[in-house]
Amino acid sequence: TGANAAALNITTASTSAGTENFALRVNDDGTFTDSTPFVVDEAGNDSYHSMQASKAHGAWGVGFLFDGGGRDAYRAGRDSQGMARTLGVGLLEDRGGNDLYYLGGEKLHQPLFEDQYLCFGQGASCGYRYEELAGGMGILHDSAGNDEYLSDIYGQAVGYWYSVGHLWEGGGNDRYSCVQYGTGAGIHLASGYLLDLGGHDVY
Repeated sequence: TGANAAALNITTASTSAGTENFALRVNDDGTFTDSTPFVVDEAGNDSYHSMQASKAHGAWGVGFLFDGGGRDAYRAGRDSQGMARTLGVGLLEDRGGNDLYYLGGEKLHQPLFEDQYLCFGQGASCGYRYEELAGGMGILHDSAGNDEYLSDIYGQAVGYWYSVGHLWEGGGNDRYSCVQYGTGAGIHLASGYLLDLGGHDVY
């Protein structure tokens, strides 16, 4: 911290419980943006809200979100929650608690579906098929708790076009809900891995 923190654009904020949260925003011109590549939250019942390209999203770089525990809610439209695009790595790690992961409500998957949304997240990666650009590696690692994962299309350990998506669940009674291309899926020369180590789960 101190001078080094100022040079790296690290900001800190204290919660009511006294826990410090760290946000690192790095741009070439030294300015701050809303897209935070590194977030560390040590404890507490937290709620993370955004629309897209957030919560451990990496594209041509690295996005990282660490949460030490608590009853957390992660909500986003798409491209979030351990998501990677070309030459990117996205890692979301949650150490415990009964958590909610929700993706959707931002972009309909038209014309194929009139009522289902593109998600891309929760341990997912996507390349650009028609531009012939491979994706990266998207990882969601939740250590424990009774967790719920909700998405529509392309979510929960999914890789698309030379990509790798991975969701690692340490245990608990979990619920996975996905409409299509998810819950461990590889599409177009890609891989998706879902590993759940225990519990009474619903898929």
